Amino acid sequence: MPPVPMSMFVEFTVAQGTSRVACVEDSQRDYDPRFDFYKGFRERAVRQLVEGWDPQAFRRSLQEVRNPRKRSSYEACRVGLTKWARNKDLGARRAQNGIWEAAGLEVRVNPELRLTLGGEKFIVKMYFKAEEISAARRENALFLLSEISPKGWDAGILDARRGELMTVGDQDPALDALLVSEAAAFGALL
Repeated sequence: MPPVPMSMFVEFTVAQGTSRVACVEDSQRDYDPRFDFYKGFRERAVRQLVEGWDPQAFRRSLQEVRNPRKRSSYEACRVGLTKWARNKDLGARRAQNGIWEAAGLEVRVNPELRLTLGGEKFIVKMYFKAEEISAARRENALFLLSEISPKGWDAGILDARRGELMTVGDQDPALDALLVSEAAAFGALL
């Protein structure tokens, strides 16, 4: 069985009742970029951060978006990301995917960036949705990111829309056992 995408596994960990079964079923479908609403923004944002932050070039790169819904959402994310990046000493490289494995389940953890801010280093997953990321989703995603992070690197989620980098604070030591049990539950539903 191929690894399960991190987003699907995190969604499973916060789902209730039969929606957990739907998460498992969705994880078995192949990724189709035509249905990835934020794909265009993600690619442009990562490229802009890796090549060197230029807010005007970033704005111009989004002007070709024709879909009104995407244009509105992308613009909200652009404004937030631009606000966040302003006056920061930052460097970025593309991050490599990693695998978190528990209870026979492999989860593909797919951060977009290796980000340096001042002297701090982060493995970063970007978030774009209008609804704020819930505490449970954030905590579970940060745990998975921290599990694949190289020594000396912290996990982070960059909420582009709100212009905020969320990092691991004091992680609940029981979270490891909880996610291992969620992996076993996910595997049982396959």
